[in-house]
Amino acid sequence: MKKIVILIVVVWGIYTSAFSQSWIVKTVPGDYSTIQSALNAAGAYYEIRVAPGVYPENIVWPQVAPLF
Repeated sequence: MKKIVILIVVVWGIYTSAFSQSWIVKTVPGDYSTIQSALNAAGAYYEIRVAPGVYPENIVWPQVAPLF
């Protein structure tokens, strides 16, 4: 029984440490006027939320930001 409790605690610790990084949420057009400016300013753990609408721009995806 003691081994099971220890295993649960270890697994929970690994799980919570893997997902402990919080996301930074930025919005278009709230925080940025264009999608491109939001992408250019984004760093690790940024989430960019785009409001419904028409955005007449061509997007160039930054090389440092992976697409999730």
